[in-house]
Amino acid sequence: MYEHHVRYFDVQSAALAGNPMGNPDRRVLAVLLPENFEEGARYPTIWMLDGYMGTGRTQLNHPGALGAPFGDELLRWQRERLLPPAIFVFPDGSTRLGGSQYVDSASCGPFMRHIVEELVPFVDASLPTIDSKSARVLAGHSSGGFGALALAMLRPGVFGSVIVSAADSAFELSQRSTFGRACLTLARHGSVEAFLAKALTLEARRLSEDDGLLLEVLAMGSCYSPAPELPGWCELPFNPSTGEVRSEVWDRWQAWDPVSLASRHTAALAELDHLHLDCGDDDRYFAHLGHRRISAILRRAGVAHLLTEFPGGHDGTRHRFRARFEELGRVLARVL
Repeated sequence: MYEHHVRYFDVQSAALAGNPMGNPDRRVLAVLLPENFEEGARYPTIWMLDGYMGTGRTQLNHPGALGAPFGDELLRWQRERLLPPAIFVFPDGSTRLGGSQYVDSASCGPFMRHIVEELVPFVDASLPTIDSKSARVLAGHSSGGFGALALAMLRPGVFGSVIVSAADSAFELSQRSTFGRACLTLARHGSVEAFLAKALTLEARRLSEDDGLLLEVLAMGSCYSPAPELPGWCELPFNPSTGEVRSEVWDRWQAWDPVSLASRHTAALAELDHLHLDCGDDDRYFAHLGHRRISAILRRAGVAHLLTEFPGGHDGTRHRFRARFEELGRVLARVL
């Protein structure tokens, strides 16, 4: 079982200390070691970014394609030599509102800096890794896919390969379309403060669908339009009385859209050894449409990448990592 190969590190983050949202600066970092871990050997690292509401290590227990925990599948794929023996790393990017999107935010904290400047050096110092860009892989699904793309573009030179699964993108489809319902839910609660007084005392699974959506909008706002002094730690991208989009705030959100980021950071993506965009063709957040837009930008710029789609939606797609890692294994065999 994979549990025998997991190590947990208690990491005290200087970067996250004192963040206005009050997110913990002490984080548990889960690491999955190869089954035949050998003293003296050195291994590539594969960093797995969790989706919204995930804590990193929750990925290990999540059932995979065969109903087995994902951690067991990761070990099995190494036994089958889809991948070389590798160390898997599971950062915790969670916040009080559910997730950080792995960005540097004035409200929830500098999570991108935490990963690049604290966790990467910590892992390389604590474990027998191959300390080079080409030996570091970054992979993520949904919010984790967004984070993988954002880190690759805004912090180039750290990771050599990036695997993106159903990344938050095409914000006018995936994000703006939620504002009307969020506005109605906010009206029912009366204020952001009243809503959070309720929402932050409940477990996520006990929130209604509408309350969960409003919480997610606030979480995204704390990343894309942070305002530490305001209720919800963000500027709302819509007028709560009329539902009208506030263009000056919405522009800040759109600047974070990976479609927009890709148009400004193609050079960083061109430096990668491997970039794979993968998504279901019926994604309810329209991530496949965002991926297609990013791919078109990269094709025009001559940036090598893979764009793949498969029959399916946003959830229940963890089995796709087998094909993604099989392709990655060929890349690592070439560059290491």
